[in-house]
Amino acid sequence: MFDFEGVIFDSCPAFMSMKSGGDALTAVMRQPLALVVRLTFYALVLVLATVHLCTGTYDQMLTRKFWTTMLNMPNEKKELYIYSLSDTLTDPQKLEALIAHRAKNSANVKVLCFEQSPHCAHLRKHPDEYVKALREFIV
Repeated sequence: MFDFEGVIFDSCPAFMSMKSGGDALTAVMRQPLALVVRLTFYALVLVLATVHLCTGTYDQMLTRKFWTTMLNMPNEKKELYIYSLSDTLTDPQKLEALIAHRAKNSANVKVLCFEQSPHCAHLRKHPDEYVKALREFIV
């Protein structure tokens, strides 16, 4: 349907854990609403995980299927990963493991990693490096 030459991942893909899910849901909320939403989210995830464990469908959980898909997506296009070691929503260690796995399996991977930069705000914080990486990737 669409013909494209590559994929640019800015602060993603994010490995979804209970903590990161709660953080993402409550990032812009004030207390006590943030606490109520976080606890409700945790309870729902626990119920859902328990159902999946009891029915033998744990590998079918959307979060697990998503990460498996990201690990094993086709290597047909080049990939640029832009992220920060200080990101509070995207776990940099999980993302680096994904990048290493993709590179090990012959994906055409490029990386731009910042020491300090907020989630999805790399262009604003580091405009020159960001634009340079995009230009090099697109050309």
